[in-house]
Amino acid sequence: MKDILTNYDFIAAIIQTLFFIILGFILRCTNVFDDKFSKVISKLVLTLCIPCLAFTSFMTDLELESFRNNVYLFLICFLLYII
Repeated sequence: MKDILTNYDFIAAIIQTLFFIILGFILRCTNVFDDKFSKVISKLVLTLCIPCLAFTSFMTDLELESFRNNVYLFLICFLLYII
């Protein structure tokens, strides 16, 4: 668990995600993006980006340590999602 929370790549991914969420929120509040753009980008992410990310995440060798880390990561993300 300590290895996951101190992993630079994990922290960088969280920071990047938060940055893009905040950026999108600011651009939406300032009316740079309208409702139509929001629907288009959501459809693009759901139909193209997420399946591509899921596919590439499965293209790694399966090792016990990486599997264990991924299970811990899944549990952390699931708990954060519930909170």
